[in-house]
Amino acid sequence: MTKHVMVLVDEQHGLGSVAAAVAAGGARIDRVVHGMKTIFCTVDDDVVIERVRRIDGVTSVREEETFSVPPMDPNIPL
Repeated sequence: MTKHVMVLVDEQHGLGSVAAAVAAGGARIDRVVHGMKTIFCTVDDDVVIERVRRIDGVTSVREEETFSVPPMDPNIPL
């Protein structure tokens, strides 16, 4: 199952080099936020998440939470 994850990078490592290592580890990079030293990416399984956690410069890997809203019901007022 595809999972969206957020990867935080420490101050001592370059964001570009860590992003390249994350991609080489099997993640698909969705967005890199330089001001927050954060990489948003998509992975196919937990094995990739564990591989990314072991990359030098990665301080945290968190799965993004998802939720869904039920369809609108005309009998329930807004």
